[in-house]
Amino acid sequence: MSATKHNIDIYFHIGLGKTATTYLQYEFFPKLKGIYYIQRTLYRKYQEIIDKTQQSRYLVSREFDQQLEEEVNKISTTYHNAKIIIVLRRQDGWIASQYRRYVKNGGGLSFKAYFDVEHDTGLWKRSDVDFMAKIKYVEDRFEQPPLVLFHEDLKKDPYAFFDRLASF
Repeated sequence: MSATKHNIDIYFHIGLGKTATTYLQYEFFPKLKGIYYIQRTLYRKYQEIIDKTQQSRYLVSREFDQQLEEEVNKISTTYHNAKIIIVLRRQDGWIASQYRRYVKNGGGLSFKAYFDVEHDTGLWKRSDVDFMAKIKYVEDRFEQPPLVLFHEDLKKDPYAFFDRLASF
């Protein structure tokens, strides 16, 4: 089904992870008025939920990192007029945070084996931190450009960040 057939608005928050995503998913998005929020634990069922309910506006949230392009393709196939939200973080802090999570979860690679900037042989590639390419990828698959927000702006002025997100 297509969002245009139902005359509904669909917003997809697609991440990235480690950019205050959990905070947004549990503290901010559920408090938004006038929009049906489909949280990350129900992401796999979002299309079924949309098809079975009669809401006019939906917000689906699930953070993606290395699988962003694959998921964007799935979403855009059905909901090409969806409005996309991406939160980014400076690449150095972002990849360091990704690595800390990896180690915390039992990963044993050295940082260089995890992300090798010089030779691009690590588990994560330079293309994984090419955020402009990710934005362009999204722009090419949806009718309007995504809302791109920055984790650093959330830390600096949370109210302005939330206002910008809510007004979108």
